[in-house]
Amino acid sequence: MLTKDFSSTSERVLQGHTGAVNALTFAPNGSELASGSEDGSLIIWDSLSGKLKSRFTFTSSILSLAWGPRRSYCLYVGCLDGTLAVIEDLGSNEATNSILTSIKAPVFSPAVEEYNGDIAVALGSEIHIAQALQSGKCVTSKIFPPPKDLLLVEEQLDKRACGRAVAFMDNRNLLVVAYLYHGIV
Repeated sequence: MLTKDFSSTSERVLQGHTGAVNALTFAPNGSELASGSEDGSLIIWDSLSGKLKSRFTFTSSILSLAWGPRRSYCLYVGCLDGTLAVIEDLGSNEATNSILTSIKAPVFSPAVEEYNGDIAVALGSEIHIAQALQSGKCVTSKIFPPPKDLLLVEEQLDKRACGRAVAFMDNRNLLVVAYLYHGIV
């Protein structure tokens, strides 16, 4: 039986958001920490010193963040209003691009495929795959509806399939999706 005490103490408190922090992610090289908030602010912190390096402001709450594995300074920002922004220059204080999805649903859990840079996002009941082009722009290449045979894991009033998390596996040959109240597919 494991009885270890897992109590914690604060090493550093980073302050800068005025709303709840919904998303955190470290850059692939570990040098930066990105935090996204309900207030629409995205802050890039120096992970060692805790100092604020950059601040971006969006018109919608930030729900999810993902760093591109091929370029450590490419950050994908998913928002409540359906925006999926792409930030390639942390010093510019504004998004470089956004991925047009033609759907206004919250952007949950972007996943970036590490070999070719494709991006998968859960948008409402759909899963979108976008391809990163040489120009830095991204274009939606595939849209997957929810599987027809989804079973409810527990009794819920809302039986709609809503994607909440996505992950690439096996060099992009497999996409794993977690659906709210329906389990993992």
